[in-house]
Amino acid sequence: MALPALYRPNTSTYTQFVGVAIDGWKAPGLDDYGCEWILETFEGWSGTPDLRVGGQDRPLDHGQFDQPSYLGSRVVTMQGTTICPTQTAALLASDIVSSICSDPSQLYLLQVAEPSGIVRRANVRLNTPTKVSDLIDGTIRWQIQVKAPDPRRYDDNETVIVLTPPTGASGGITVPFTVPFTISTTGLGSSTATAVNNGTFATRPVVTLAGPLVDPQIAHLGVGRSLSLTITLAAGDVLVVDFDKRTVTLNGSASRSNTLTDTAAWWELAPGGNDLMLTAGGGSGTATIRYRSALL
Repeated sequence: MALPALYRPNTSTYTQFVGVAIDGWKAPGLDDYGCEWILETFEGWSGTPDLRVGGQDRPLDHGQFDQPSYLGSRVVTMQGTTICPTQTAALLASDIVSSICSDPSQLYLLQVAEPSGIVRRANVRLNTPTKVSDLIDGTIRWQIQVKAPDPRRYDDNETVIVLTPPTGASGGITVPFTVPFTISTTGLGSSTATAVNNGTFATRPVVTLAGPLVDPQIAHLGVGRSLSLTITLAAGDVLVVDFDKRTVTLNGSASRSNTLTDTAAWWELAPGGNDLMLTAGGGSGTATIRYRSALL
């Protein structure tokens, strides 16, 4: 029996899929060779991830001096059994388990379908060697452990907001927050929108600026922080600003982080509503804000 180019279990026999999907593989599921994939243990997805708690013991005193603390990565363990009608099919299933997320340099999309119908996701890579038991009567047991460097659990659905500066704006804008926070207003137009994070933890957007735009600024009005750039984008130019990686890339590959002004400040989308504003000159360009609601 030859191994096909992409051999993965499917969920065609399930009226509602509840389980995990990663690197084209799903469990629970029934594959085309009659193998039943049973997911028995799924740990680390719910609850908080690891913690990196900082502190320094007080000399000759009780307690510690408090220090900044952060979340660590999220480790998820999947364990189960595969029951196959023949030993040949079981050997194929064993090979498939070993092939999941096989490139340790790559992040793979992990999707989790919950009984409520909600699907959440994270990007993961193998954390420990995958374990596959010896074949016994057409049955194998397996364990896959992955690590998500970003511990957030993201909504599988992406929210997209498009902002366009008003055409012909030349009289400046009204700054809706108090000093000392200020932004340049000369000859610029502004556009506002509310980004709603339906999760429980702050998420970070990716903003795509398409020209023509001059000196765009993307402000979070609620926290009084603005990411401002000194750059002229011609028609056809695309500048991608990744708030998680903190990168600025022009036309797919050229770094333009040097266009960030001295006062540029990165921000996040807190749970609930976030009032955002695009300020720019140059006419008919756009800012497309993409994000996913996030939970711990």
